[in-house]
Amino acid sequence: MPLGFAKSLLSRYEAPAAAGGGAAYYWTDEADASSGNGAGYILSKGSQSGFAASADISAVVWFRCPNSAHQGLVWQGMTSTGSPGQWYALGVYSSRIQLHVFQPGNRMTALFAGPLTGATREDVFDGAWHCAMLYHKGDATNPSFIEDDFMAVFDDRVATTSTATTGTAEVTDYVVYNNASLETMDNLQTLTFGFRDLSTTTPTAYNANAETGSTFDIGPCWIYDKKIDFTSSTVRGYYYDSTATDGYVDGGTDGTAGGAEQPAIYMYHDGTDWKNGGTKFESTATKVSEGSGDVVISNTDGPGTGATT
Repeated sequence: MPLGFAKSLLSRYEAPAAAGGGAAYYWTDEADASSGNGAGYILSKGSQSGFAASADISAVVWFRCPNSAHQGLVWQGMTSTGSPGQWYALGVYSSRIQLHVFQPGNRMTALFAGPLTGATREDVFDGAWHCAMLYHKGDATNPSFIEDDFMAVFDDRVATTSTATTGTAEVTDYVVYNNASLETMDNLQTLTFGFRDLSTTTPTAYNANAETGSTFDIGPCWIYDKKIDFTSSTVRGYYYDSTATDGYVDGGTDGTAGGAEQPAIYMYHDGTDWKNGGTKFESTATKVSEGSGDVVISNTDGPGTGATT
């Protein structure tokens, strides 16, 4: 979300950029977090096929944010409710990017990129477009094994298990192992984008919980109900190309245009709708809001343009 909205479009259609043009649409909540005017999207399974009965989850997201004021969830899906419930989620927070499997108790792949300034990771919140790739084996048993049980990549920097070092990407396994049964991904009925609702597995309205705000831009997202081997440079190249502007690789309308395997969920904005080109769930997400909330949609400064906020 640009700090100045003059260069963005408010719910107005633009002709799509040419394939391979390196300019993708993104969207953002136009309002500040906790303002009472939030907006986001809900994607439902509906009558379509759902995720596999898998605890292996891989996710890729393109995002941009100049500060951590409006950090929050990219997406979340509840498998059951309670105190606080159980879920699968991907979020970008001040100290880390995390692929979170709360099923029950914390199971997580957390990516730390770059040095800390206060509580904020400089490389994550530098106002440039970035690509995060994460994998987590939700039912991993202690001890976990890096690459077998969790992987993380920030742009073209493959994470290690080392302590934080300036200019490098690191990964820390936050998993709390236990013997409790895990609810696999086939229990997911709905995904929310830019917010979450812990009270229901099938939300139909906006909820101002873990919401993103007006400086957090969300680009294309891939979600797989299987392991994707991000340790392979060939595989990483399907999502990030260091020779391209921003490193952006266009996934097209089904996530495969750059060479990637078609995911269960592939979310991209076409200038009108937040679309799903994956093999599971419905093809179009529903925009939801509270107050006067809406979303800003643009491709004039999206991933692939080199624009920063």
